[in-house]
Amino acid sequence: MNNNKALLIFIGIGIILYSLVSYLGHKSPFNIFNCSLGVMVILFVLYNEDKKINYLTILFCVNIFQWFISVYILFNNPVYKTIDYYYYSVGALFFTLVLVNLIRINHLKIKTSMLKYNKKLMIQLIGVIIIISCLTSFIACYYPILLYGITLGLVAFIYGFYYEDQKVNVSTKYVRDMVSVLVLQIIVLCYLGRQISIEDLSYALVFSINIAVLLSIQIYTSDLKISNAKKENIIGIGAIAVFIVFFGALALKGHL
Repeated sequence: MNNNKALLIFIGIGIILYSLVSYLGHKSPFNIFNCSLGVMVILFVLYNEDKKINYLTILFCVNIFQWFISVYILFNNPVYKTIDYYYYSVGALFFTLVLVNLIRINHLKIKTSMLKYNKKLMIQLIGVIIIISCLTSFIACYYPILLYGITLGLVAFIYGFYYEDQKVNVSTKYVRDMVSVLVLQIIVLCYLGRQISIEDLSYALVFSINIAVLLSIQIYTSDLKISNAKKENIIGIGAIAVFIVFFGALALKGHL
C-alpha cells in the first residue's frame, strides 16, 4: 500500500472517530452522516482498483443509509432542517450520481457515442440539480447567498450544453452565455453586498474569479475567428472588471 492510500485511509478513520465523538457530545444526525463519509473514503481507497460490483454495492448501501438520515430528519426531526440539511441532501444525491456513473462505466456495455452523450447530459443534470437545490433552499430558509448558488448551476448547465467530443465547444455563443452569467453574478453580489457575511462574499468572489480565469484561458486557446490581440484585449478588460468588482465588494462591506 503506497503512502497516498495509507494517508487517505487514516483520513477516513479520522473522520469516523471524530464524527462518533461529536455525536456523543451533540447527538446530531449530521455526525452519523459524516461517519458514513469516512466509511466511503476507506472503501473507495481499498477496493476502487478492483472495479468489482461487490464494493460498489456496499457503497450503495452506505448511500442508502445517507438517504435514510435525510428522510428521517425531514419527517421526524425538523429541528435539524436547517441550511446544513440541504447541503447534506445535495451531497447524498451527488454520491448517488457518482456511483451510478461508476457502474455505468465499469459494468454496463454502452456504445461510445452514448457515453459521450451521457457525459454531456450528466453535466447538464448536475447544473439543474444545483439550480433546483439552491432555489428550494432559498425558499425554505431565505439564505441570500443561495441566489448566487443558482448562478453556479447556470455555469454548469451552460458548460454541459456546449460540451462536445470530450471538451467544451468554445464558440461565440458559449462566450456570450458565460459572460452573461458572470455579469449576473456581479449584479447578484452587488445586490447582496450588505446582506451576506464577508466569508460568503469572499467565497463567491473566488468562484467568480476562477470562472473568469478559466473562461479567459478557453478563449485564448480556442479557435475563435478573432485575432490574438483582440483576445488579449477581451481578457484584459475582463481582468480589470473582476478587479473592480472584487475591491468594490470589499469596500461595500467596509473592509477597505
